[in-house]
Amino acid sequence: MNNKNGFTFVEILAIIAILAVLAVGAFVLVNNTIIKQKVKLGVAAEKTIGEAAVSYFINNGQLYLVPCTNSSGNPFTITEAKVESLNNRLRTDSGYTSAATNEDKVAFFKQKAAQINSDSTFKAGFNSIISVKDNACYKAISVGELIDLGFVSDGAEMCERASIVIVYRKITSTNSAGEITSVQERKLCTKA
Repeated sequence: MNNKNGFTFVEILAIIAILAVLAVGAFVLVNNTIIKQKVKLGVAAEKTIGEAAVSYFINNGQLYLVPCTNSSGNPFTITEAKVESLNNRLRTDSGYTSAATNEDKVAFFKQKAAQINSDSTFKAGFNSIISVKDNACYKAISVGELIDLGFVSDGAEMCERASIVIVYRKITSTNSAGEITSVQERKLCTKA
């Protein structure tokens, strides 16, 4: 008669292998869920940033903007790609590239946004990037400033703080006077 007490080595290895496969499967499932939720959170944060930029200028009484037109005088839409080009140009500036810390880079973008709003000569240099004719049709604010002033919360630190958001008056087919809107880089808060 063969009396077994406990499990054999092979049985224990089989159980460990099954548990390992289950653990890997659970890890992949949880990790994919976390990534999907971060993307959803990032998309919501991007929408909030755009709304916050408009609110900032309304709250500060700085929202008188003429409708944006191109050099031919036709209604013009400032696109995400144009704002991305503006931000990328600023990121090649020596003030940005020589910044020692991320906070220095954020401060650089705050300074450039303020300069765009107050210095028409400086702003004119960006009109060709954005493709607008008139300096008075848009305003700029950095994402870092919106976060620092409490207009946006980024507790998960998912958003690129060293980036500029443009607020402008967009002429539409239903509103010839134009509606105030904002535009920022694509995937500003979804760089997961």
